[in-house]
Amino acid sequence: MSNNNTTTRMSSLVGLIVTLIIAYGLDRWLAALKKSAEASFNFATLAWGRTATNLIMAGVLLTLSWFVVFRDRSKFVSSIFLVVGLLFSVALPNLIFLFPGKTIIPAASLLGRLIFYAGSNLHFTYAFITIIGVVGLFFKEGERAKPA
Repeated sequence: MSNNNTTTRMSSLVGLIVTLIIAYGLDRWLAALKKSAEASFNFATLAWGRTATNLIMAGVLLTLSWFVVFRDRSKFVSSIFLVVGLLFSVALPNLIFLFPGKTIIPAASLLGRLIFYAGSNLHFTYAFITIIGVVGLFFKEGERAKPA
């Protein structure tokens, strides 16, 4: 494995973490906007905020998917995306909501409220990361897109 491939793979994994951080931050921003809108009865800012977060996340996720699927084309990275996406979009939410009184995961109730809310940007991001992993597994490893 050459140094360039290692850098590309690390960039894909760093992109995964940055994307999750952006999604979480946008969810917290929307929660603050919702509180503000409920206090002031001005829901226009909340509507614009939701539109802005959807556009931001669409751009971030499309960029990440291009980078993983067409530039990196690593089965290892695609497998990591698939496992992380399935873990956070399917497995952990089911454990938290099937056993609400149990502490399978430390601070499970807090995680359930903050991270695994089904309509959140973060939950949609987990699902999209799963799809990036599945699509990335269908491409041949090592054949990267040629620069224009």
